[in-house]
Amino acid sequence: MGSGFWGSHKTQMIQAIAASFMLLTRITALKAIILG
Repeated sequence: MGSGFWGSHKTQMIQAIAASFMLLTRITALKAIILG
């Protein structure tokens, strides 16, 4: 297990965080549309 393992793992974590952030933004926008 070298730097390659941690590199791919870090990329997966960043992608997961980005995906959840995008989902959160969509939910917030949806709430604004429904409430506004």
